[in-house]
Amino acid sequence: MRRRAVLVGLALGLLESCHAVPENPTAARGEHDPRPMSWSGVAVPPPPSESAGLFELGERLYGWNCFPCHGADGRGDGPQALRQGLHPRDFTRGLFKLKSSPPGEMPSDADLYRTISVGVPVGGMPRNDALEAKDRWALVAYVKSLAPTNVGPARTWRPPPIPKPEDLDVVRGRDLFARIVQCASCHGPGGKGDGPAAPELKDAWERPVAMPDLTRGDLGLKAGSGLEDLFRVLTLGMAGTPMPSFGSLPVRDRWDLAAFVRSRFEPISTGERIYLTAGCTACHTMGRGKFVGPDLREVRTRRDRAWLRQWLDDPPAMLARDAATRKLFQDYTIQMPKLNLSAAEIDSLIDFLEASAPPKRP
Repeated sequence: MRRRAVLVGLALGLLESCHAVPENPTAARGEHDPRPMSWSGVAVPPPPSESAGLFELGERLYGWNCFPCHGADGRGDGPQALRQGLHPRDFTRGLFKLKSSPPGEMPSDADLYRTISVGVPVGGMPRNDALEAKDRWALVAYVKSLAPTNVGPARTWRPPPIPKPEDLDVVRGRDLFARIVQCASCHGPGGKGDGPAAPELKDAWERPVAMPDLTRGDLGLKAGSGLEDLFRVLTLGMAGTPMPSFGSLPVRDRWDLAAFVRSRFEPISTGERIYLTAGCTACHTMGRGKFVGPDLREVRTRRDRAWLRQWLDDPPAMLARDAATRKLFQDYTIQMPKLNLSAAEIDSLIDFLEASAPPKRP
């Protein structure tokens, strides 16, 4: 009861002041990096030597940063998630997708630290790399307290040495993907997530699963897009999802499969990368109608470039000084935060929005 009371109290303060979007006092604002950190590439420092007060700090930080989506008890039923139709991870099931431990085991503390740091931007979870290391370790301690105690502790799993490039066989990997292992039945022949079995797939909560587009590289692969990352996921699977472990496959097969998947990566423009990693998809759609914020598919037909530059530079300031802008956004109850984009990044994002608009009719 104490946990719920503390977290609900913190969250009510946050939700009541959503038009101001207060910042976490421990987070340092930095310029947006359009190149998201890889989950496996997060540098994990040693945990604090003094653990006194760490759990209590984690509880406060969880209430501020995580409760709105993950809920008071970590069941993924927070008010923000329900409002936006999101499905955050239910920690109480002990099914963590992003981990380096064998199936059926908890993630390591380092795994949780990585996930807290890098977030899942395409899924709506923001990066938290601006939090101090101690704060992230405090969140690790608190999130672990929400998981069941009957899940096995994490053991260290280490992949075999990465083969030399000349020892990888992409053509063989393509045959494994399409015919022998039949990855294409779910992922589609080109890795776009459009396989014939994809529409019927469900997660551990019996919810339909959106298959990742493997061609998007680090933007489509939450656990990392490096050769070793792909080998790890093939070996361990992803708990709570239809992605099973293929650890019984020969090691060479898994390396060749990983090499083939990497060969499918397509280039991504700077503007689209910003759109997908800055949290835009948590509130906006492109052609699917109004969500938390307006549909951005035809935003360039409604707003000129100068207006968009000002808006993307500092939405709270523009709302504060411009009555016409406030009137335009009176239907939206959650204020857009400042994204800390540079002028060049803003122009790249506008270019992407412009290019994504439907062609003009003659």
